[in-house]
Amino acid sequence: MDIILTYAVPVNVVDLGASLKAYVDTLPTVNTLRLCNCFGKGPNAFITKMPVELVKAVETHVVKPARAKVATDWERDFRCFQQECSMTDYLSREERLEIYYDYMTELSWNFDDDIEEPSDAKLERVVPQTIGGGYIDSCHETHYERRGEWAARIEFSPTHGRRGFLVGHEALVAKHFGVDLWISHVRLRPNNGEMGDDDPTETTVAYLTMPGNKPRSQHWTTAESEEDSLTCGCESGYGIPLLTGDAPLKESLRRFACAMQTLDLEVFIHPSQKGQILAPPTRVIDGSQAKDAYATTSWPQLTLLTRTKPHG
Repeated sequence: MDIILTYAVPVNVVDLGASLKAYVDTLPTVNTLRLCNCFGKGPNAFITKMPVELVKAVETHVVKPARAKVATDWERDFRCFQQECSMTDYLSREERLEIYYDYMTELSWNFDDDIEEPSDAKLERVVPQTIGGGYIDSCHETHYERRGEWAARIEFSPTHGRRGFLVGHEALVAKHFGVDLWISHVRLRPNNGEMGDDDPTETTVAYLTMPGNKPRSQHWTTAESEEDSLTCGCESGYGIPLLTGDAPLKESLRRFACAMQTLDLEVFIHPSQKGQILAPPTRVIDGSQAKDAYATTSWPQLTLLTRTKPHG
């Protein structure tokens, strides 16, 4: 288990990933623009006369299309990781039509396939109930590939034997924006999605955090018999003294606003992160205050972040 007490802002992990990917991909162009604006020479170096605000607008114009280009793939793989995908997500319209027409032909010998094509909504209703074994195997194979792609986007790519995109660019985020990334997976519930996997449903949450604090790591071990058991009841608890200290200066917290503005991020609190707010015994918080605090709190906030990983 990793534990850290720090000032943090929760953000949407898909938005973070797509925005950071676009930022990295367009960085050479943006750097060229900035250098020309600062040091361009010659009678035709009109860019040197552009105000900083206009240069920022041009940078946004460069980054936005790049973000839109990669956002779809990030959203697609995240849907698979969270088991929110549908069988039809893995089929082209032509494949869905073929399955639909085959089903309708079997249903009625005089079915006329020259009639108007069914709508996407109708295909979404009919195809999952009638899809054959060959297509099912293909859909599941693609589903697992996309779940693997999500892991490669976040922390580790077994295919390439290197760190995933977000974890692999933590140093760049720290250098360019002065904040750290905290990424963790959260187990939600037993899977009841359409794909019918045995894997539990999970999601991924992300925070921008103040740099400098190192997580405290706690380790526990299991016996060989427990590791093979599906009903392992391993439990481990810790008491950790907290030193809160003085709040950071406003100037120090501006790094969060800069990062969120440049990466076009907003505060996003995943439902799995909501619950009772912790407070010292000298401050009593009732349920309604705890619920309202998530909507009214200004960020960043002093946050206790925890992350557990099985088997060390």
